[in-house]
Amino acid sequence: MILDKVLELLRRYRLCHNCLGRQFALLLHGMDNSTRGLALKYTIAFELHRRVLDEKAVPEDVRLLASNMGLKEFDDAVKALGFKLDYASKPCYICGGVFDKVEEVVSMVLDALTGYEFKSILVGVKLPSEVCEKEDEVRSVVALPYGESLREELSRVLGKKLSSILKAKVDMRKPDVTVVVDPYRMMVEVNPAPIYVKGFFLKLSPEVPVVSKDLERVGGETVETLIVRPLMKAFEAVDYRFIIPFRDSKRTLILGDGRPFVVRFKHPRKRFVDLDELVSEINSRASGLMEVRRLSWASRSDVAKLRSFKGVEEAKVLVKAEKALRFMGPMKLTVMQLDKSSNVFREETVELLDVERVGGDVYRLRLKYRVGFLVKDFLSGGPRVKPSLKEILKSEMNFLEIVEINVRGAF
Repeated sequence: MILDKVLELLRRYRLCHNCLGRQFALLLHGMDNSTRGLALKYTIAFELHRRVLDEKAVPEDVRLLASNMGLKEFDDAVKALGFKLDYASKPCYICGGVFDKVEEVVSMVLDALTGYEFKSILVGVKLPSEVCEKEDEVRSVVALPYGESLREELSRVLGKKLSSILKAKVDMRKPDVTVVVDPYRMMVEVNPAPIYVKGFFLKLSPEVPVVSKDLERVGGETVETLIVRPLMKAFEAVDYRFIIPFRDSKRTLILGDGRPFVVRFKHPRKRFVDLDELVSEINSRASGLMEVRRLSWASRSDVAKLRSFKGVEEAKVLVKAEKALRFMGPMKLTVMQLDKSSNVFREETVELLDVERVGGDVYRLRLKYRVGFLVKDFLSGGPRVKPSLKEILKSEMNFLEIVEINVRGAF
């Protein structure tokens, strides 16, 4: 049955060893498609050679099969008997001889990978549409469930060669770098996986905003730029995304354990850097402005964890009160806060730890609450927190600013 299919193919198409063997790629393990194709051609060649010997001639169907096999051993055997085949050499109907360019393609990829750091690799392949159409045509003739695609074979062949040369393992799930090769146009794309790092920052100066969007002048420093610039340089990345759970007021100090963050670096050429050294460099340059702590490697899943960061904050907040506020001692209050995702009010606990008059009708409150609590709504009567502190204390109150936040928590 298989030999019948092989004969049917070779009567119609000139196929290289790889493209013939690939139609039966799932049969027998431990050999490549070139070996499969050659074995099938040898089997056919034995029978063709017998016919030439018995008939003392080269029938037309034998001549056709010989031209489509392109098997030197058979051609030489026929010529040794004094017969001429006289067929024009043609490229493989499917691949056009692309497997003859494998070493050239490998060399091109090695040049493209110069300067990149990685321990694992994955090779993808782009093919012209006309090649895919020819492959589908041939596979429809075989109509057997034992083959694989040209793209799969080329990817594997190139991957094995590059892995061996570069001493990098082939990783189908999370490679450090993905290489996409077009062996027909001799083009290559290098796509290194993004790098994620996470940590905590302290904001020590009211003059330094957290994110670059809050800069009042171009070229100024922010917590974001102070953290990211040395990292961008170390990773040789082309872009980044600085991710924090939410944005604090520009002038608010952030102390305690610090505010968590994740940075995603796009297209990094370097991957193996010393994060401890980078922490020292960042903190040295940012002395008195901000400080980074617990910088470590992260992953995409840490971004989701960051969004649900659990922690406790103790904040010093300035408010303007219509009448004098009298502090009768620490108060533990239960309020309802609107949950943004579900649009349902949920119970929250907030502690009023201290009230201190700063001057005139301005007071400094010390509050303790869960990270994500809507402090401004709670103090000034916003619609998302019920009841507000002004309703509890029965005093008209306007929120001015959060002066300082002490954060406790980890993610």
